[in-house]
Amino acid sequence: MNRFRLPCYLRLKRELGEIDACVECLEIAIREFVWQCANSENVQAAIGGLSRKHGVRVDAVDVARFRCQSVGLQLIGVTQAFETFLDLYLREHPRLGSRNGREDSETLLDFVIRRVGPAIKRKELKQGLDYRLYDYYRLLRNDLAHSGVEPEDMGRSASRRKTLDSLRAECSASEEYKALKAPNGASDVSFDDYVLFSRVAKRIARALGDLGQLSDEEILHWLRGNQSRQGNATRRRNAMVTLLRITFGMTPVEAGPFADKIIAEER
Repeated sequence: MNRFRLPCYLRLKRELGEIDACVECLEIAIREFVWQCANSENVQAAIGGLSRKHGVRVDAVDVARFRCQSVGLQLIGVTQAFETFLDLYLREHPRLGSRNGREDSETLLDFVIRRVGPAIKRKELKQGLDYRLYDYYRLLRNDLAHSGVEPEDMGRSASRRKTLDSLRAECSASEEYKALKAPNGASDVSFDDYVLFSRVAKRIARALGDLGQLSDEEILHWLRGNQSRQGNATRRRNAMVTLLRITFGMTPVEAGPFADKIIAEER
């Protein structure tokens, strides 16, 4: 079988693609705003002028904090999209179906990884750079979203700094990520952090497809329970091939033998 793919994976790619486009436009607007502030003799007066021009009341703004919080909101968007993907993955994967057995304080991602794949592949995924980057941004997003926490007070622990330094070194050596100036600490987050987090989320979703690969017998068992029994053998075969393509991303060549086996069983 080719790469295993559930409908939730395509939904995530589409949703993150839409978010990416919006964030890119926001980044242009933010950079222009920051540039205007940086090149103004009186920052608050410049902001006041823009406020009156666009009819949006702004009393005062800390430009550096604004930059940081803007990225924090963007990271929240990735997190929410990925958590929706995980919810749907649980529902759509024939081996799962619910959150039963999830341990206290276990993240939803860790629960899915633990339940869906063989031990050696689970270990490989959790030791990989993408998983560790996702976990870093998950915690960073929590920090940035926590009201009343000053960015400059975050991430001072030795362990957090050590983790960040290690991730930076690995990203610098990675073909996929070396062009990005990320990851960063809470007080230094930038557009590159959003780009990195979005890429990582897509890659982990794809990795879960590999991890959750179904055996031939699992596919047959699922197909027996979900096939349509209407029409002649040819129409039913075509319907099963289409169903496997939509549900698991299988090509007609891959899906055909499963449909043929079901038809043969019923003769």
